[in-house]
Amino acid sequence: MQNLILEVLNAQPSLRDSKQYINSFGPKGKAAAAAGPKAGPSRRAARNVAPRLPYRPPPPPPSFAIPNVPPHLDPSTSTSTSHTAVADAPADGTQAYLESSADVSIQQHTALVKVQGPFTRRQLESIADGMVYLKKLGLVSVIVVEGEGWSQPGFAAEFDEKGIALAGADEREAQELAPWTGDAAFRSKCAQARELTRQRHVSLRRAMLSDVQSLADMLQERGAPSRPFLGPLLKVDADAAAMAEEGSTETSSAWSSPRRQRRGPRSPLVSDDDLESLRAALATDHIPIIAPLALYSDPNEAGAERSVPVKADDVLVALARDMAARAEYDTEEGQVDLMPVRLMVINREGGIPSHARGGNPHLAINLASEYSHIKKSFIWSQSHPTALSNLDMVYDCLSYMPHTSSGIVVSHRSPRSLIANLITNKAAHSPSLPYALLKSRQDVRHTPTILRPGLSIRVIQDLAKVDRSKMTQLLEASFRRKLDADRYYARLEEKLDFVIITGDYQGAAIVTKETVPGDGAQDEPIAYLDKFAVLPQLQGSGTVDFLWGALRDEVQGLGLLDALNDNGGKGGFGRGRDLVWKSRADNPVNRWYYERSNGFVKVDTTPPEQRSSKTAEELARGRNWVLFWCDAEERLSKMSGERRLGASASAEDVLSSMDDEDAAAIGGVSNAKMGIEEEEEDYDDYGVRQRQRRPTSPFERRISQLDPRPGGGGQRLLPVIAPDEAGRLERWARMTCYIPSAWA
Repeated sequence: MQNLILEVLNAQPSLRDSKQYINSFGPKGKAAAAAGPKAGPSRRAARNVAPRLPYRPPPPPPSFAIPNVPPHLDPSTSTSTSHTAVADAPADGTQAYLESSADVSIQQHTALVKVQGPFTRRQLESIADGMVYLKKLGLVSVIVVEGEGWSQPGFAAEFDEKGIALAGADEREAQELAPWTGDAAFRSKCAQARELTRQRHVSLRRAMLSDVQSLADMLQERGAPSRPFLGPLLKVDADAAAMAEEGSTETSSAWSSPRRQRRGPRSPLVSDDDLESLRAALATDHIPIIAPLALYSDPNEAGAERSVPVKADDVLVALARDMAARAEYDTEEGQVDLMPVRLMVINREGGIPSHARGGNPHLAINLASEYSHIKKSFIWSQSHPTALSNLDMVYDCLSYMPHTSSGIVVSHRSPRSLIANLITNKAAHSPSLPYALLKSRQDVRHTPTILRPGLSIRVIQDLAKVDRSKMTQLLEASFRRKLDADRYYARLEEKLDFVIITGDYQGAAIVTKETVPGDGAQDEPIAYLDKFAVLPQLQGSGTVDFLWGALRDEVQGLGLLDALNDNGGKGGFGRGRDLVWKSRADNPVNRWYYERSNGFVKVDTTPPEQRSSKTAEELARGRNWVLFWCDAEERLSKMSGERRLGASASAEDVLSSMDDEDAAAIGGVSNAKMGIEEEEEDYDDYGVRQRQRRPTSPFERRISQLDPRPGGGGQRLLPVIAPDEAGRLERWARMTCYIPSAWA
């Protein structure tokens, strides 16, 4: 899958070149920019347009390197003007830079960004640096600002499906007491409650405009023209919102949006001017910064129109829907592409916590299969009070955006990870890697969470429910070999344990129950990964990681609290088993297997009774195999002395199993109140943590010393074979001798 840089370079014809952009600020450019698109902004929207300030060349990009990006694709190091959004600017910002960049073609894409404060000035400056650098890469941010407490009840206005403002808590209380207090007292109480609400709105609006202007000034200081929208860009209109919702259903992407299956619609917000003012800002290369305000015709005031604060999440969902709809209908060449391709939430909390990562953030979330499980098992409401609302908002927005789009929830401390994730559209680390090998890294607490629309995941135990035609096409496309279908499915009818299918057979994992000649009735069948296949065009899309995660939940991770995904399998309840599979020694995929297995060994797959009749070449082919395995995690944790919670664990069990410091963070109690001394944290100018976190347990210290893969420094392996299990490797190796080939 092409990363974001390639999308920026190749997706569509250029909207404008740098020379046109620079000239737009000259005498002729002012008139051209003022003209805007053919259908200009409405008079009301025109009031939102900020005066244009003189153009300043952008500064050089931040000095930190972007991980996971090949040097020839890194815009900060590239010298080819055909592959960079903007030529590197000299330190003095001279006219030579403007002339040298005049012929560089810029392909602009749009991202929706929620800046969720409050932030200190230094933190906000770091965020502004990131926005400027993303703009250099061709990703222009449409920013919506939110502050602490803005979405709390009694502050931001809320509306029902008919577009009528919901009464506040004080007004609802007056309504409940009306039968006892009388009409006069009721009307007086309601009037007081409405006046209090107006005062709160005035105070909240003042804070919104101040934060919007501050961020706009910071961007302007860094040479990135910005346009603060200090008035409402949206309005409350239930009928128009319903029509927009129906239109988005007709033009939605191919994936089945789970948003339609959950709760009621968001606040009935729609664009006030068909997004023309937003388009005008983007057309003149400005970064829009939007205050979450909306116009509302108040029936209590004879329909008088006024500006009210609304939830930033509702604004983002409305923008995602309307921007995607406009992009679908815009056909004129040269128009600004309003389709958002990325969604960002930059906050103080960081990513969305995960049980599998000990309360640290999820690396990646497959919304199609994990959303409901995260909602049901979430226990971090005190330490991450906005995590679920951000999850809902990203979930909703992605249902309108292209299926290749993604969302990211990231701490302001991780600008390096933010930019890297957006460029590659991948998580900071592969989410299918064992958490024990990642937890000692210094960025584990602040790793971003990537959210993808993803694909559905189904676990099927009955071979009759498998579409053999689609499965055959998948296996042949993935392995690039011809399947002996009749023989293979005849074997599965006898040996199948279960099949995991992603989407419409875009990926599959087939697990069988294998035995060895001489096994007795007491010997448990071996869980053997017979086939693990993903369509080649989905490589890099996260499908492989999500499929492996589902496989782990059904085999080696079964029985643990973090294996409760509702995918049609065992739901997390049961006893984990060892998972075994084999691969040719020269298979390039083995590097991926090395990182996810607990161990591996070379095996001879030729049956002992047939070795005397084989040629030397045939015997060499039989020895060209590697056996991999993943141990049952619950058994490993008992051997190491680590406590792992089972599927029936409650929130109280989770808290009791944690260290006092971690339990305090989840419970919302500060370390200072509990008498716990906090370790001082040191961050550089870009928020990158400088001091590595100390391991917190003997088990973690052992794990942090490991690098058990080839080329990993020669460090020792954690012993995973108990004395009473010494014969299991020999049994597994014998088992591989009797598994026939599936290929014709």
